[in-house]
Amino acid sequence: MRAFDAMLVRQTMKARSISQAQLARDLGFASQSAVSALLAGHRRVTVDEAAAIYALLGLDGAGSGATTAPDRAEPASARLRDGGAGDSVPDYGVVPVIGIAGAGRWREAVEVPLGHMPVPARLAGRGVFGIEVSGDSMDLLIDDGGLILVDAGQKELAPGGVYLIANSSGEATVKRYRRDPARFEPCSSNPAHRPFLISDDDFSVLGKVVWKSAPVI
Repeated sequence: MRAFDAMLVRQTMKARSISQAQLARDLGFASQSAVSALLAGHRRVTVDEAAAIYALLGLDGAGSGATTAPDRAEPASARLRDGGAGDSVPDYGVVPVIGIAGAGRWREAVEVPLGHMPVPARLAGRGVFGIEVSGDSMDLLIDDGGLILVDAGQKELAPGGVYLIANSSGEATVKRYRRDPARFEPCSSNPAHRPFLISDDDFSVLGKVVWKSAPVI
């Protein structure tokens, strides 16, 4: 998909008399302000948010940006669910983004509602939640500011898996697990980040990272 075209989205919304509040409801965002910030460029747009918005508005996100007329009149939410014209967009659900976690050494986890994120429908369900990742220690896998989907039902550590973990001080981090010796390690372009050994008593697993949503470039 090409870069997100906020101007095209605003023009299409105006031409079709679609309000920011309506778009926020269809996307599952917590408030109109989330859409306003997105369209104003005050926060990055993820690939899947862009795909969902293009689907809702009937835009061709992979091509020139020309609109494509649906075969029949239908609500935007139905186009999101069904994939829009030509079924070129996968089925999406939405999950809450509940806070911010660091991708580095232990740091205080921030629990704050950040709206919702669109995810493949097969991954949306009980026990899953979104987290915004802050920091560059996992930037080869997860961009600074990127969103991840965490499954709280998957807490058994498996080598190579990426997990959201917390310590007894209420600090959290996102890291890849390795064995022999048991450790959590970064996956970063920054050589300053180092693996750290950890004992069973030092941490708890909050869930496994099962999906990521990369910012649109």
